[in-house]
Amino acid sequence: MAVTDSLQFGVMTLAGLLIWFMVWSQVGGWSGLGERLDAHQQGLASQMLELGHDRAAVEDVSGASREEIERKLLTGGEYDPAQGTITRSTPGWLVAVAFVIIGIAYAVVNHTQSMRMFAARSEWDLKMSVVVAGAVLMVLTFFNLSIGVMGRALHPVQDALPGASQDAIYPFLVSQFDIMGLKGLVVAGILAAALSTYDSIGSTLSALLTRDVYARLIVRDRDDRHYLRVGQWLTPVIIASSFLYVPFLLQEGMLFFYIDLTSAFVIPLLTLFLLGAMTRVNRCSGFIGLLVGTGYGVLRLCASIIAENFGIAVLPTVLVNTYAAYPFSMLLTALTMVLVSAVRGWEPREFSLAREEQSPWLRSSQLAVQALEQTEQREGQLPAYLAAGIFAAGCALTFAVFW
Repeated sequence: MAVTDSLQFGVMTLAGLLIWFMVWSQVGGWSGLGERLDAHQQGLASQMLELGHDRAAVEDVSGASREEIERKLLTGGEYDPAQGTITRSTPGWLVAVAFVIIGIAYAVVNHTQSMRMFAARSEWDLKMSVVVAGAVLMVLTFFNLSIGVMGRALHPVQDALPGASQDAIYPFLVSQFDIMGLKGLVVAGILAAALSTYDSIGSTLSALLTRDVYARLIVRDRDDRHYLRVGQWLTPVIIASSFLYVPFLLQEGMLFFYIDLTSAFVIPLLTLFLLGAMTRVNRCSGFIGLLVGTGYGVLRLCASIIAENFGIAVLPTVLVNTYAAYPFSMLLTALTMVLVSAVRGWEPREFSLAREEQSPWLRSSQLAVQALEQTEQREGQLPAYLAAGIFAAGCALTFAVFW
């Protein structure tokens, strides 16, 4: 899979860079980009090209009754009677913090990403691979995000896009160029991205379900061939099931759907991972912390529905904000785990999260991993220094260059 993903990455990168430079030329470079955005809406250039602006979500309520408007305001926002809109603003720094947490959660909790590093020869090689991936990702993020901004400059009216969706801007831009072989390469890049995602989802989730559920709780002590077949049968089922959330993506777009769900279900798990690895919290505190963090996330998702239908504000407005939910979710989960540990007791310093598996099949794989850990490891702090440098570069770009 590592080799396949590397080849797919090459195709995706080449296709993306080709279309980026063509769109860049059409939009007229950086100056032309700013002029086109401001021509559509004064001040739009600074809003889209600089990060240090408040994010304003505007909802049209011109056709709503006074009671309906008052219920919507229970989840925050300012009502403008002249425009017939409700505007909900979020400070730019809070949006930036939320995306930092999103990025960490995507790399740490998403097993489809972390599993790619398990083929490393040693822990040192694993860390270096993360450093290289982080540097490449920082560069590619600029190209991926800026092509969306350029698309907005060329086609500022979202309703004119196919399906009236902002997610359609990339394939729509591709359709505007009629160069021999380009569309085929770009389509190949899109297919490579999709296949890379779905084969990772299928292989990782089938492996997790086979090992941690099927082999541990349902059918134990079978041979490798049996569990291999189970994993193979589960893979297409999982991939097919992953299409079930597509209708939800079509409502507000992929990004906003991901942002909403991540704070509810992923961030509590990220907090558990971090506290479990860096502190001596009581092991039972993890489950309780997950319940509290996820409970808050689900309640936040339901807050606007409850407010609009029943006129009840179940949470303070600051806790309903999509971006504020990220630090609050981490804080509530961490605080719960610390309080439980203070009551139940902290784990001793020699405590290890690893436990000896009882099933012969699970135990054999555990012994194989332990044997790998005893192999010679390369020492040195180079990965840590390089990681600190990449983090500093990311902060400088975010809070200085593009701010």
